[in-house]
Amino acid sequence: MTSSSSCFQEEERTGVRFSWNVWPTSRIEASRITVPFGAMYTPLKHAASEIPCAPYEPLACKQCGGIVNPHCRINFEQKTWMCVFCHTSNNFPSHYAGMSESCLPAELFPGNEVIEYQLPQRSSIVPTFLFVVDTMLEPGDLRAAVVALQHSLELIPQYAHVGLVTFGEMVQVYELGFQQCSKHFLLRGDADHSRDSVMQMLDLGVKQQKRQPQVNGQGKGEDTTPAERFFPSLSDCEFNLSAIVDVIETDQQDKRPRHRPLRCTGAAMAVAVALTEICMPTGGCKICLFSGGACTFGPGKIVQTDLSCHYRTHHDFDKGSGPAMQLFGKSATHYEGLGVRLVQSGNSCDLFACSLDQVGAAEMYSMMEQTGGNIILSESFEHHVFRESLKKVFERKDGTGDLEAALSVEMEIKCSQEIKVSGLIGAALGMGKDSNLVSEIEIGEGRTVRWKAGTANKFSTYAIYFDIVMQHTDGQQQQQSLQTFHMQFVTEYTHSRGQKAMRVTTVTRRWAPPGSPEIGLGFDQESAAVLMARMAISRVEEGQDIIDTIRWLDRMLVTLCAKFGSYNSQGPHNFHLPQQFRKYPELMYHLRRSQVLQVFNNSPDETVFFRLALKKEGTYNSLLIMQPQLFAYSFENDGRSQPVPLDATSVAADRILVLDTFFVVLVHYGTTIVQWRNEGYQDKEEYAGFKAMLRAPRADAHHIAGNRLPYPKIVECNQNGSQARFLLAKLNPSVTYASGGQVLGGEAIRTDDVNMETFLEHLGRLVAAQRK
Repeated sequence: MTSSSSCFQEEERTGVRFSWNVWPTSRIEASRITVPFGAMYTPLKHAASEIPCAPYEPLACKQCGGIVNPHCRINFEQKTWMCVFCHTSNNFPSHYAGMSESCLPAELFPGNEVIEYQLPQRSSIVPTFLFVVDTMLEPGDLRAAVVALQHSLELIPQYAHVGLVTFGEMVQVYELGFQQCSKHFLLRGDADHSRDSVMQMLDLGVKQQKRQPQVNGQGKGEDTTPAERFFPSLSDCEFNLSAIVDVIETDQQDKRPRHRPLRCTGAAMAVAVALTEICMPTGGCKICLFSGGACTFGPGKIVQTDLSCHYRTHHDFDKGSGPAMQLFGKSATHYEGLGVRLVQSGNSCDLFACSLDQVGAAEMYSMMEQTGGNIILSESFEHHVFRESLKKVFERKDGTGDLEAALSVEMEIKCSQEIKVSGLIGAALGMGKDSNLVSEIEIGEGRTVRWKAGTANKFSTYAIYFDIVMQHTDGQQQQQSLQTFHMQFVTEYTHSRGQKAMRVTTVTRRWAPPGSPEIGLGFDQESAAVLMARMAISRVEEGQDIIDTIRWLDRMLVTLCAKFGSYNSQGPHNFHLPQQFRKYPELMYHLRRSQVLQVFNNSPDETVFFRLALKKEGTYNSLLIMQPQLFAYSFENDGRSQPVPLDATSVAADRILVLDTFFVVLVHYGTTIVQWRNEGYQDKEEYAGFKAMLRAPRADAHHIAGNRLPYPKIVECNQNGSQARFLLAKLNPSVTYASGGQVLGGEAIRTDDVNMETFLEHLGRLVAAQRK
């Protein structure tokens, strides 16, 4: 039986976690299982120093391009190896002549399923940051944004290149390479600037003569490239950039009464994307957009300037028509086109939206999703969520001081001939590479075996879905000879220092005949739940109604439980699931209630923020988004943390609770704890234990938040306080106003939501009915 701990250990070792670790040798049997056959893949889970590295190019199969790996059959006498994917025999090159069974190269050593090849050719990619700053802010907010920008410059390595664009009613592009004075170009904010128009207006078609002061009547000119003009290295332009940033002021425009200010975010992003295409054609540039309000002018406009016109809401999405939706369609198309261009050039974009109102993240969503960028939502540029998230974006590697993020990432999949690739759901864009491994069934970014993202980090995880194409008769004939199948994940990327690398992960799993109990024993309910969650999000984003998506999840759950569960015909209460399936219905229950599917009380910007995080994070963090964790601190446990059920009965007056929802880390004090704290018991020497118990949850909350991007909001609240709603909204409502108030020390939750016990009871009835 495959346990969660063994699946976690496998994920820690290889970065790959499958929903099923034993696959049926029949396409018909696979279709009856309903939960997809897929994998959660984290290519950069380990640093290069933690895995074997080879300072040369890999050996590839001459037929299918598969990379040699420890699972290949080696003929040491003839110096040949057989590809595990197409079974083609390949010759080793001459420099492998000294290889023997006792002297193997790193890529063939048993256990080296993950290896990184440091490719000899050096990339021309350098880490580049283009700051696009909104100046249509209140003076205090703009000053906070400028301070954050200055702090960012301190975090960036000196060898990195930087650029600056500001926008309000117009777009200003700064030529940081011009050292004599502050020089910028002013572009219209109501125009959709193409690459050619930006090249013409900024005079970027040919090399320019750098003007230098004359000495004794003599002048000397040097050729300067577009990158040197607008993206000089930080070491060359730090003084000039700091002087420009210090004098950035709020955009001066005539503000009309009862109208929103003119803000041309869409035009500024069009100029920024064109600038990166021209100056950084090989990739490596990250656009950091600091936005403090909605785009009301030019391309990408999401709302009219008249305050009587409201922002689009989820109700507008349900109707599918109206002025707000017309603006949404045009704006989303504009940003989606920019996102495709960014990916194709190997660049990315991060959105830092710091406003109490919406800024248009829902329209810009595809731009971050396709490029591997981040969305950070915060109340202001002074909020700790923004400040700490900005630090994480520029995080350095331990010891080297280089940036941790990988640049211009491309990923390709090789697999056995009995399997085809249905698609990928994650922060990447399909490159349209056709292959005989492409399945007719398309899930997410399908019709390809190769994907690309502008950037990735150690948390970036991709959900890859597969299709078993072996027919039932073929399976009967081959199940005796076929015992295992292989998959290979090949990820090419560039380190921040320009070193190109290729990381190859090769894994193997087993086949089993249809109906074999080994299939169920190999089920990983946690990764399966995350794969289903990403599929549900994808269906909603493709236009399916949320209610229909939830019903689809319910049907898939009922079918799975009916196939692998056991029941007594006397009634649904005698329905039982095997150990490796018991947590799955609970995860589906919390997924149905989660913020990635339920949009009540959330703006469209907040909804895409939640969904992007689920589509980027690994299994553990994705489970937190679906089903938060709850820890209790009490004197019964000597003030130490203890996991408790995510249930209303876990709330007690003499407990401190810590709720981790991934986006919010909440510290909840019971009424008795609050009373003791207000009376100052923690300040008395004889109550040192109480003082320690008060400190522990805060320290743990900050420790949890410190390892996460985006940085979560840390909230402290008291029982029955207004912010306690963050906790009550996540708890299983086992105690409600209809159940007679507080029971067993729990807190009654005022809701009509179905609790988990009722949900599981109905599940048992539906399974019993389907089995009949």
